[in-house]
Amino acid sequence: MLRAHVEFLASDSMAGRLCPSRSCELTADYVLAQFLGAGLTTQVQTTEALLEIRRGDVFLRPLGLTVDPKWLAYEIPAKVNAEGSLVTPTKISIPKSSELDAVYNATGPIAVTVVPAGLRNVIGVVRGRDPVLRDTYVLVTAHYDHIGEKTDATGDSVNNGANDNASGISALIEIARAIAAAPVKPRRSIAFIAFFGEESGLVGSRYYAKNPVFPIAKTYAQVNFEQLGRTDDTEGPRVKAATVTGWDRSSMGAILARAAKPSGVRIYKHEKFSDAFFERSDNEALAKLGVPAHTVSVAYGFPDYHDLGDEAGKLDYANMRSVARALRSGVVALANRTTALPLRPPGGSKSPASR
Repeated sequence: MLRAHVEFLASDSMAGRLCPSRSCELTADYVLAQFLGAGLTTQVQTTEALLEIRRGDVFLRPLGLTVDPKWLAYEIPAKVNAEGSLVTPTKISIPKSSELDAVYNATGPIAVTVVPAGLRNVIGVVRGRDPVLRDTYVLVTAHYDHIGEKTDATGDSVNNGANDNASGISALIEIARAIAAAPVKPRRSIAFIAFFGEESGLVGSRYYAKNPVFPIAKTYAQVNFEQLGRTDDTEGPRVKAATVTGWDRSSMGAILARAAKPSGVRIYKHEKFSDAFFERSDNEALAKLGVPAHTVSVAYGFPDYHDLGDEAGKLDYANMRSVARALRSGVVALANRTTALPLRPPGGSKSPASR
């Protein structure tokens, strides 16, 4: 099923899953349907992207235009933005023979219409079996969005986002399905959350952190999945291996590594990137609130990152299945723990804070 999920989510018909867009909404619908089919208790956390546009400002909404070779492309300045960083700088085109330079550079008040865009974090819960610990939660998360279409491309224009992050969402769905089907549930409850808007600045996870569905004080840990499908790391092959960001900030990495060992998958600390990538994915917002929160990846860098070549056919599905099984064991191990999960500051010494 991992491959089937990726091939659907990363298909050209999904247009790169840019949020907000129709394909973003379809992706959220798909994840919700998978959670329901697996028997999880589901809910949707909905918000709207309200863009604050003052008179005299300009809001440019990406339209997915294709640049004809007879036309001249203009870059939209990066300073054109909106509250929440939901505007994606892109390109527009005008005929080479036109005289629109003055219009392009002109300033002045304009009339605008603000259209709210619905955005959803999709949640599925497996309730724990322990009468006390079931009211505490391990969050297992991944973002479902990508960067949409490349507006100045000729031919293929879809940034499919197979590894980033259809792979993470697919693993999330199948791990949720396996744990929900297990005859014995973990002690703690597990909440599987598919976040919107990671590519727009960690928007979905930051919204959740400000509006938590499960109390932060009852949130035991967060395991975030990012880029689990490609093994052709820029530093060399990554087979039967995965890394954890912020390894020294809690004991989670060691717990996941012990649980994964019987499956033959090595979970380890990347000496160069463990800290460097700690605040670059959806674990960041909850980590800042004191939750032991880390991201697991197979490859930090791969040749087609944020490019048209990140397609479903390039993923190593056999390895992805092995990693997903190992991570399922790790998630269950976390959810079965009865003792606190100590936090440590970046230096590595133990902090008095713990979960």
